[in-house]
Amino acid sequence: MAYQLQITTAEGTQVLPLNGIENGNIPAAPSASYTLLDEQGNPVIEDLSLTRKGDNLTLEVEGESVANIEEFYTVDGSQYVVDGSQSLINGAASAENMVISSSGLDASGNIIAQGAVWQAETSFLGLSTLQLVGAGLGSAAVVAGAAVSGSDSDSGSSTTPDTTAPEITSGTTAAAIDENSGANQVVYTVTATDDNPVTYSLSGDDASLFTIDSTTGDVTLIADPDYETQSSYNFNVVATDEAGNESEQAVSLDINDLNEVAPTNIFTGAAYDEASNTLTLIGTDMNTLLSDGEDATTDIKDNLNWDNLTWDINTDNNDSNNVNFSLSDINSVSVQDDNTLTITLTDTAASSLEGSDDFDDLTEDNSIQITTGFSVDTEGNVATTDAYAGEAAMDTSIVVFDLVNGENSSHSDRSFDADVSYTIYIIVSGQPAEPVDIWEGASNLGSDDFVVLVSGDGNPVTGYSNNLINGITHSAPDRTTYKTSYGRAAVILDAGYFTLSQSNYSYTAVRLWSAGTNGDPSVQVNTLSGNFTLTALPSGVLTSQGLV
Repeated sequence: MAYQLQITTAEGTQVLPLNGIENGNIPAAPSASYTLLDEQGNPVIEDLSLTRKGDNLTLEVEGESVANIEEFYTVDGSQYVVDGSQSLINGAASAENMVISSSGLDASGNIIAQGAVWQAETSFLGLSTLQLVGAGLGSAAVVAGAAVSGSDSDSGSSTTPDTTAPEITSGTTAAAIDENSGANQVVYTVTATDDNPVTYSLSGDDASLFTIDSTTGDVTLIADPDYETQSSYNFNVVATDEAGNESEQAVSLDINDLNEVAPTNIFTGAAYDEASNTLTLIGTDMNTLLSDGEDATTDIKDNLNWDNLTWDINTDNNDSNNVNFSLSDINSVSVQDDNTLTITLTDTAASSLEGSDDFDDLTEDNSIQITTGFSVDTEGNVATTDAYAGEAAMDTSIVVFDLVNGENSSHSDRSFDADVSYTIYIIVSGQPAEPVDIWEGASNLGSDDFVVLVSGDGNPVTGYSNNLINGITHSAPDRTTYKTSYGRAAVILDAGYFTLSQSNYSYTAVRLWSAGTNGDPSVQVNTLSGNFTLTALPSGVLTSQGLV
């Protein structure tokens, strides 16, 4: 009789002639069942089959694995016996090197009768190779596989089932990421050790917010993280081996909270100093350009949008002769104080700018054009308040007479306006005064206008014999006198003349303003909460006057 083996898998069923299989070997297939057929295709033993269990093949009767042969069945009338003898099997086939055969075989395993029989080369529980033996086979056909359980024997390899779960070796905390750092970024990689290949999956509260590569273990956050929406995530990583053993580990991911407040700085003026290649922008809220830990020493040039800054030659908005800047043109940018932003050009960029036709230093015809969004902080927040267009827009309520360097404010056509309340700073030092351009319209000055005496060298302003000024008097209707304990220190005439007595000599009178035809002004001296002089100008005053 020519026997056949029917192999049934999820992909279908195939029937193989046993005596036609090369070397008699039939590879075990996952979740396959095996049934012995006669030449007509009928099962030889109706309820006898060989079934794949994980990595193993097991003999089944009526759907139950045979690990204990007691009073089971006969094959072609021959009852199973042990060790080639004719004794019945009345107990578990548990002895080492036990051979299960039928009376159709002699003690050497030769066929002595017709019929099909299952033969184990080792003990049934330690089964490593299973043979089909029967009349007409010619030689034993081996069905590759191993028994459900047992250990190595002389003729087989280990058959211990895999019951060990993978060991997850990656940590329980993912490295924190910044909010707004982007969607679809890998935030964690799970790793595990196992004797067999491992696949990865996710579970837990926030698992739906991530994806995982089942092979590499890379865990990807789907959405762009936002601290205000969700400040942390919790998910579980699961490692599963081929035998179905799995391990699970909880993982947490924190989101870093960033400054998301846009700068609110406003530009109100500009000045350029050719000697230092420095463009100074004045205004308010400059400190909002700085992030935590940044200060006046921090170079913020990389933050700013240089496409939004233009030097307008002739202030004619003619793009053909404008000067534009890029990051490579900038040496440094710093916030000096809340009112001042300084931009230092490279020597190359400054030379190119100053060599342009019709260039001036923002005192006459040139202007600065700033488009909204020039100001950006380190976190990338963009200002919406920083648009500016104009020349060196000086603070017209301030007038500076610098008697140390011989220069003064040049706005308002150097003429006082009756509708403006002025603060007039006079800068002096221990050297003879330098003359300055005279302002007109001083008859427009009145009780709402103030004069402040300021030291030009950082030391207190003193009078004769270096005595400190400790008071003021209006010694005559037309003058204000600064006094020390030993006499006069300085005099301001309403007509606009100024003198200073100091260190055994007196200044020559310097004219600051002219009254015109409407009579002399009545100028009050600001005592500044009891201080009659200042050792330095308030921050931003020189810049506001284009005198940096």
